[in-house]
Amino acid sequence: MKALCRGGQEESIELKDIINRQCVKCARVDFVQSTTMRNRTGIIFWNLIFSMMFSCAKGFIHTCGGTLKGRNGTIESPGFPYGYPNGANCTWVIVAEENNRIHIVFQSFAIEEEYDFLSLYDGHPHPVHFRTRLTGFQIPPPVTSTGSIFSLRLTSDFAVSAHGFKIAYEGEKNIISMSSSVCGHDGTPPL
Repeated sequence: MKALCRGGQEESIELKDIINRQCVKCARVDFVQSTTMRNRTGIIFWNLIFSMMFSCAKGFIHTCGGTLKGRNGTIESPGFPYGYPNGANCTWVIVAEENNRIHIVFQSFAIEEEYDFLSLYDGHPHPVHFRTRLTGFQIPPPVTSTGSIFSLRLTSDFAVSAHGFKIAYEGEKNIISMSSSVCGHDGTPPL
């Protein structure tokens, strides 16, 4: 954590996690008024009135999941490349245009082996759509969905974490199987 002090009539302290660039425990404390009071014995009391705002600069907001629409984009695990948080449970759902498939290429991959996982789903994140579970430090091969929805779920334990992952995705036209009756051929093999 880093504390930033600013001068002027209103003193303030801002706390931001600059190592992980996350907005987990960020705060800003504004000291609005400070008054001095003496009691009969001459002891000085400081009366401090302050307000606390829990907000962060835009650059410190991290994303843990969400629905992504559009032809292409990238997904990074929270905190990438400095490490994802312990206890993460993030789900990204990529939605392509109708009749498109989603092609995913891993650009970086480091997930704590055997304890943290990136689960892939060919559709919405439901057990019937489960495709595979990735873990370890080797970049997986590219993956292509069978339909226009593909989901990823990062699950981490509460101990060690690794750098995380970065993927690029792109929607591509699904090649629709052509009718067996092409150019006058009915599809039956010749004798």
